[in-house]
Amino acid sequence: MGSHVINAPDGVDYWNATAGADLARMMRLAGTPEKTQAGFNHFFATQLAPALGGKPDGSGTQKGSVVGWDGSPFEYSFEFKESTKTADVRFVADVTKHRPLDAERPLSTAHGRAIIDYLAKHTPNFDSTWDRAVERNFNCEDLPTSVQQGLIDKLGFITPMILGFDIKPKMLDQFPDHPGGVAPVMLKSYYSPHYTVAHNSIEGGNWTAILDSVHNLPDIHTSPNILTALQCLVDYVADKPHYRAATRFMATDFIAPGKARLKIYMRYEGDNFDEIWDYYTLGGRIPGLESDKEMLRSLIELATGRYTTPPTGGDPARQARILTKPVAFYFSLTPDKPYPTSKVYYPPARKAPNDLVVAKGITEWLDKWEYNDGKIKLEDWVQASLPHRKLEDKNGIFTFVAFGRKEGGTKIGTSLGVYFTPELYETPRL
Repeated sequence: MGSHVINAPDGVDYWNATAGADLARMMRLAGTPEKTQAGFNHFFATQLAPALGGKPDGSGTQKGSVVGWDGSPFEYSFEFKESTKTADVRFVADVTKHRPLDAERPLSTAHGRAIIDYLAKHTPNFDSTWDRAVERNFNCEDLPTSVQQGLIDKLGFITPMILGFDIKPKMLDQFPDHPGGVAPVMLKSYYSPHYTVAHNSIEGGNWTAILDSVHNLPDIHTSPNILTALQCLVDYVADKPHYRAATRFMATDFIAPGKARLKIYMRYEGDNFDEIWDYYTLGGRIPGLESDKEMLRSLIELATGRYTTPPTGGDPARQARILTKPVAFYFSLTPDKPYPTSKVYYPPARKAPNDLVVAKGITEWLDKWEYNDGKIKLEDWVQASLPHRKLEDKNGIFTFVAFGRKEGGTKIGTSLGVYFTPELYETPRL
């Protein structure tokens, strides 16, 4: 999709020719059914592309998103499951008004709300109850313009909301008669509590704000396991209070209370495997993870190319942004488990000298742990998806390798997410 556009102008054509084309290539590589590809391409072209504003100017000074290290509003992923030997395509997008900025309401989530409203009509069983509740807790767009700008100046970023999309082929077959047709995506919303915390001087910071938000959700009593799982995280942080300051985002599904999940995202600034493992298991509070330990250790070793120190050379400012990316975790609170499901996100560019090293290491890991039937060479997949430069040129495309237990479905096992950014602020391409 969009490959016919040459010297694309600002706006819709630009995003179709870049991010839209990237995702189209990813779907083809992952074997996404053609009907799903067509449905998603239509959704991207008619809804997402118009919400993204103008093209990045490539200046290096233009305000952008926290999603990409360079300001890009997209992060893509191939998701692999131990049980299936196939890949899913997912991505997150920041549709905040960055190009141009909204001078009066810089923290506006209007573009994101428009996409949510569209998907409410084109997604079966869509329910925004918890999304609306979280959004009300953390929304600052109705504050005076000067106050919003002051919060942005204090915090240094403009990303009040991020939207996550899982491309789902089965939806078109499961709901062929849905009124108005089905967009083959499952939506998640991510909110940053930073602005609310800064504006209201909340004692305890993001950690307290997110805990309060969970407890105040409508009908939270219908999901007692969520509160029990949350207590596992609370108890762990009570033992390690320095992690209170590591809380970053909160996310939820667009499913009715009683079925919806909540995800709490946190950071870890160090690089000690034993500490990473302790965080992943919440000090042993999450049961049944013993077999994950060597898989995770192996992933970090191989995805970094067995390098043990940060790479040298390259543009110092660029490297500073990439090399300081911390390890991240999410803890998913679900109605069916009294403990969280965890996932660890490791940034391989901390040590790997270029993206080819990362890709080859992940392919080796997929083979080693029998995720792969021999058909997937990640270096070929990512290079074909992002043809704007060679993987061996430098690091920066790969943002995280994410490992954890698979959620949902009847099959148990682990999953691997490979996250990468299109570098559209550094290299607008067109």
